[in-house]
Amino acid sequence: MTILNKEQLQTFIETNNLKRVNGLIVFDAEVVFYNNNNEHKINSSVQIIILPNAAAVYIFEFFKEEYQQTEMYSTNDYQFNLSNTNVLEIKKDNGSPKLLISLLQQ
Repeated sequence: MTILNKEQLQTFIETNNLKRVNGLIVFDAEVVFYNNNNEHKINSSVQIIILPNAAAVYIFEFFKEEYQQTEMYSTNDYQFNLSNTNVLEIKKDNGSPKLLISLLQQ
């Protein structure tokens, strides 16, 4: 499952033409997340971390205590899927997405 997840993340990077700058992939995104069945939308910088056996997505704004959300989502622990509309969906299991990440329009 990790390989498939990493491939989905790589497709998201390529489709959005995201480039490494100083060794980092960082971009501005709209992040949709669900808390107590309520949808929330925030704009945040997002970093993609690529490791040999996994990859991870780090949401900068989740560091704020008010959101009480996990900041990092690894391909080892979450399912990544790229939707038809180029939205990166992150799920814990086969249920509803925990996060939806899409590039902010430039």
